[in-house]
Order: sequence, then C-alpha cells, then structure tokens
Amino acid sequence: MTRPPGEPFRTGDKVEVSIDEEGFHGSWYEARVARFMPKLARYTIDYETIVVDTEECRPLRETVPASNVRPRPPHLGAAWYAIHQLVDAYHNEGWWTGVVSEVRSGEKYVNVFFPSSGETIAFSASEARAHLEWINDRWVVPDPRKTDI
Repeated sequence: MTRPPGEPFRTGDKVEVSIDEEGFHGSWYEARVARFMPKLARYTIDYETIVVDTEECRPLRETVPASNVRPRPPHLGAAWYAIHQLVDAYHNEGWWTGVVSEVRSGEKYVNVFFPSSGETIAFSASEARAHLEWINDRWVVPDPRKTDI
C-alpha cells in the first residue's frame, strides 16, 4: 500500500490497530479499513484476527481513533536477532512488543520477554519481527534506551 504522507487510509487498506484498553497496551492487531470519518478523525475497521462469533468467524468491527491506526510495517526479510533487541512477537492474535532474552538453535528460535506481563515466551524466528515505530508517516527503528514498553 502506498499513500501520500498525511493522507488518510482508504477503504480496504491493510492496517494495524492498537487497542487502548487494560491488558492490550503495546500490541497491534491486523485489520482492514472499512470507513474513514474525517470530521471525527476516526476509522471503522474490521480486525482480521479477532472475531465476534467463533462459529461464524465474523471479524470484529470497531470504530477507533485515527491515532491508533498505522500501515502494516514493511517485511524486512530474514531477521537476525540479538539479545536485548526490541521485537514484536505474534501472540494471542496480535503483535506484542518485547525484548529478545535468548536466541536458540542457530537463530531459529527466540525467547522474548514482555515487560508488560513479566512473561518470557519462546517463538520461532518467523513469529517475530524487528520492532519499528510509525512516526511522522515514516517507519523508524527506535532507540531501545528511549523506548517504553
């Protein structure tokens, strides 16, 4: 998806959405834009991994502030992980920010520590990605010393 800087997302665009609720801080969920409401600076989105009814598998639809919506980060190809590196790991239907605490089996697996929950969980390298932040319409590699997670 390519869009000019500052332009709103369009219906059907693939995005990620953060949820401002207890227990969800630091996580991003894949979704598609269903509608943009410019006067309210809000989007109606359909989550791709969160469903309303597990029998029908109908995606959850919510209206969220535009500040909670970002494009999906670029795929950076094969990643090499290092201890203390900030990563996003795919867990509980979303991408959660954590810190690599161990790299195992020739970099095929990483243990990720999540400060928000105090948990350390093992992931295959394909279930993790380098942590990037969307700032001023650009993807930025954050300075780990200045990042609150």
